[in-house]
Amino acid sequence: MITTLHVLSIGSPDEGGLVRDVLVLRTRCRLYVATSTWDLSIVLGCEEIDVAILHNKSLRELRVFAAHIRRRWPDAKILLVQEKGETEDCGMYDERIASCASPETLLAAIERLGASARRARRPVLNTGYSQQGSREGRRRWSSVTRPSPNA
Repeated sequence: MITTLHVLSIGSPDEGGLVRDVLVLRTRCRLYVATSTWDLSIVLGCEEIDVAILHNKSLRELRVFAAHIRRRWPDAKILLVQEKGETEDCGMYDERIASCASPETLLAAIERLGASARRARRPVLNTGYSQQGSREGRRRWSSVTRPSPNA
């Protein structure tokens, strides 16, 4: 079964277009593009991201974006697209490929990291109630978990 791959590309619009062109080769994919931390704050409302791609970031920028990603989507994998440099051994990304890599190499890295993110995603416990739940559901749940003060 092919699942939808959720990809976030952080960089210039041209770099986002490159990722879009590569993902055309994949049948089910949803791409989000952010060019700044402001754009990223808008994307933070997305339910899930499997792979976040950071393009040519300084060490400072990488720290900021990686912290946002790890906080909001702890199971997401970070792919850094850039040549070796000061960010080489910083440990803030899961995989790095050269910015001159072929589209096939980029797609393979995205799919590999996406599969890894989906395996790492924690299963959600189904309690039979929505997260908000109805009043009746909350009442039943609280009566089961807390003893009555009159008991």
